Amino acid sequence: MFDSFRDSLDRLCNIVDKEIKNMFTITNSPIWFAVFDKFKKTNIGDLQFKEFIIYISNSIDHLKVNGKSFISIYKSKSTRDRSVVIRKVKGLIQLLDEFLHRNGYESMEEPIDVKTFLSKHVGITKESIEKDLELYNETLDDLEEHTIRHGSTLLEKQNRLSLLAMVAYSYKEDIDLDEWMLEYARKNNTYFPDQKKNYFHMRDDLHRFLKKKKRA
Repeated sequence: MFDSFRDSLDRLCNIVDKEIKNMFTITNSPIWFAVFDKFKKTNIGDLQFKEFIIYISNSIDHLKVNGKSFISIYKSKSTRDRSVVIRKVKGLIQLLDEFLHRNGYESMEEPIDVKTFLSKHVGITKESIEKDLELYNETLDDLEEHTIRHGSTLLEKQNRLSLLAMVAYSYKEDIDLDEWMLEYARKNNTYFPDQKKNYFHMRDDLHRFLKKKKRA
């Protein structure tokens, strides 16, 4: 981890100049380090990351993430509010993915139809999902903030779909996930990239947890 961080700093030192150094404030430098760590996995030249920082600097007043203005989140000076930090990192990673795609690079992730996934694997109608999807996302944000430790790979964007399916399942079956997710996150720091497999793995673990709790 330290070697990777040192590599990130060495590479960033080669591209951070007068044009973008103002973006690396005390508050937001750790955010940019986390986003650059994600960028490194694309094997795209580091100058594209500099171009992305310039793009954010010039366009921040107009950028949106999931239909909501990003500026208030990005300019928040809170460094202790975990949820703010997570939203900053996730928002910038989403904007980075969109930026690279527009510039002719492949998306960092294959698009997944969330409604189709939830409908097929959780067993709820797309109409119901359309009505409740915002609730699912808000519930998951709250669960992640209070049950999963910062830095856990369970918080990676690739893993969100299966976690969202768990939230949808909990509403369908009227199950409270807080205690289960707290224990699950304590025992697990990895996930299956196949989100279908990961969802069923977590669902099975939830039922084992509930049976154990019932016996106790």
